[in-house]
Formats: sequence, C-alpha cells, structure tokens
Amino acid sequence: MRNFLLSVFSVASCWMFVSVGLIGCSSKPEPESLGKAVNDAYKENDRLTDEIDRLKSQLAELKRSQAVQVEEKEQLRSKVDASARKIEEAERRARMATDRNTELLKQAESLAKENKQLAKEKEELTETLKSLVAPSEKKKPERTGPHSP
Repeated sequence: MRNFLLSVFSVASCWMFVSVGLIGCSSKPEPESLGKAVNDAYKENDRLTDEIDRLKSQLAELKRSQAVQVEEKEQLRSKVDASARKIEEAERRARMATDRNTELLKQAESLAKENKQLAKEKEELTETLKSLVAPSEKKKPERTGPHSP
C-alpha cells in the first residue's frame, strides 16, 4: 500500500514538472497561462494529497478491523480449546463409567452363579434334612397320655 501511495505522489510530482516544463518551452510564456498551469498543478496536488489521506484512513481502519478480527479469532480459539477439554473429560468419564459397568456386570454374573449354587445347596440340605427328620418320626412311639410333651 505504501508503494502505491508513493507512486501516486510520484505521478503527481512528475505531472507538475512536465506541466511546468511544457510551459517553460513555449516561445513566449504568457503570465496568465503559466499562472493557470501552476494553479492547476497545485489543485491536482491537493486532490492527490486528499486521496492519499483518504487511503491512509482506509488503511488505518482496515488495520483496526484486522486487530478486532484477530482478537475475536483468539477468543473463539480459546472457546474451542475449552470445549475440546470438556469433550475429552466427558469421554474419559464415559470410559471410566463403561469400565465400571463392565466390572459390575461381571460381579453380578458371579453373584448370580453363586446365588444359584447356594440355592442348589439349600435345596440339597432341605432334602437331606427331610430325609433325616422323616425316619426319626417313624421311630418315635406315639404318646398319648397325660405326660406326653
């Protein structure tokens, strides 16, 4: 952008020199036409200076806008990083919960097997108890009397 501004200024300066040179080469420079040419050159110079100032203002505004965009980009990057950390933490917790659920499922299966085994043993013990109680009832004499328990 700076090169552009310098080239605009250079063109304006060259135009002024060419105008003055052409006027100086005429056989009889007339004071009115020379004054008009100088006046026109000053007007063109002022116009170009205003244009340069306008372009400088635009450039400054673009730089401010760029700085704002850079700041917004950094804020968004920070938010994305925070979100990524939260996602990673949630994934870690999900893995831990899955591992814990798997462990609990194994424990539940083991307890179910153990419970089934205990139920089987209980039934066997109940059958054994019944078989032991039944013969002793046959051997007991029936007491019917005043002293019977």
